[in-house]
Amino acid sequence: MYHRHENGVHAMDKVLLSNAPVWPVISGEVLEWLSGIRRRMSANPKSRNPWTIEIKRDLPNDIFSSIKKAIQGAVSAFGVSVEDTVITYYHKNRFLRDFSKFSSISRSEVESKLKKTFGGKRKGSKAEVLVSREKPVVIAYNGKRKQIAFSCHYGCWNEFGYGFHG
Repeated sequence: MYHRHENGVHAMDKVLLSNAPVWPVISGEVLEWLSGIRRRMSANPKSRNPWTIEIKRDLPNDIFSSIKKAIQGAVSAFGVSVEDTVITYYHKNRFLRDFSKFSSISRSEVESKLKKTFGGKRKGSKAEVLVSREKPVVIAYNGKRKQIAFSCHYGCWNEFGYGFHG
């Protein structure tokens, strides 16, 4: 027992004093958002907010701050608006680029996670996330609840090209 205390730094202190990288946490969180988007895309939207996907997850303030700083530190501010607690994407290319970097997967993989095809009675139908000024992707942070609210719009088209979107 004495051997563990002789250096003056305990195992708990070593963990608390370490500078652990946040990138693996951000990458895992963004992958969860992407899989949540895909799961919630439906050919039969809910009546409350049709053609809208909302995901709420707990997230420490430091992680949100790191995401915000990474976006603000980019070469260009094109396609994104960063405020105190809200990040708004209104250009799809910027959204794909940032989420590709955050999730550590290719841009084409991110794009495929934002699309969905349906089988069964809806065979040939497809859904896709929309990103524009009119239909932005919004990431809002609630500091009191330590919770992120991710919201976006999507559209659904049948095999003949007729569609609906929010």
